[in-house]
Amino acid sequence: MQDSSLKRPARRVEHDDSQPRSGSAGRVPTPRRWHGYLLPDKVIRRAGARVESFVVIYWAIKALCGVSVPVLLSAAGVTLSLAGYIAVGVLASFAVDIELWRRMKRRQRRIRYALSYFLDMVTAFLRAGMSLEAAILRATEFGLPPRNPLRHELGIVRSEIYAGRSRREAFAALWDRTGVSDLQTLATLFRTGFDIGTPILASLEHQAELLRERTRERRQKAINRKMTQAMVPLVLFNFPMMLIIVFYPPVLEFSRLLFISP
Repeated sequence: MQDSSLKRPARRVEHDDSQPRSGSAGRVPTPRRWHGYLLPDKVIRRAGARVESFVVIYWAIKALCGVSVPVLLSAAGVTLSLAGYIAVGVLASFAVDIELWRRMKRRQRRIRYALSYFLDMVTAFLRAGMSLEAAILRATEFGLPPRNPLRHELGIVRSEIYAGRSRREAFAALWDRTGVSDLQTLATLFRTGFDIGTPILASLEHQAELLRERTRERRQKAINRKMTQAMVPLVLFNFPMMLIIVFYPPVLEFSRLLFISP
């Protein structure tokens, strides 16, 4: 059973020799566009937003936070010097960068958690006799939810290959867009299967097992971190209360016996 949805068009695409090609490490050197000097374009792209349409929104939110926070502090009666208000405004303007960083980390975490299941689906379709292209397409369509970021990124890869971009550059750009290190190894395996044509079923199964093991380790670390964080309120509040409950009655009784008149 063959599926040509991921195959390149029959028309040959001429490459301009003046454009940079892929490096030896598999990364595609992308030129820094004009908006790259105005905002953190990689963080915005890895957070799931379009960089070109985010320039005005980014600076508008930074200006709003930088102006509104000092005004609210002044209206609340907080008296600061001019330099203090300026410093507060500058610090408040970085709230949008913190939110973008948080969204980027959450999106990368969702991609990591979906990657092992996606590889299991790909290997299942490969065992059923499908080609690698058809297996990737079916695993993307039936194995990932519509709003999953990994499905969105694989859809971009499919569109780029259909538009004439080489598979090597398309899969290398997948890792560069997301920043998920596990996708770099996956892109190398896919390029090996496409370019050389060697069977990669065993390699995909090994990679899926490795990703599941890493996912278990990350979840175990998250559980240990939550348990450590839960110990802080226990130590700060419950431990002093237990000391009072245990030692207050004997101390009170001892003081009564000590100061009782004969």
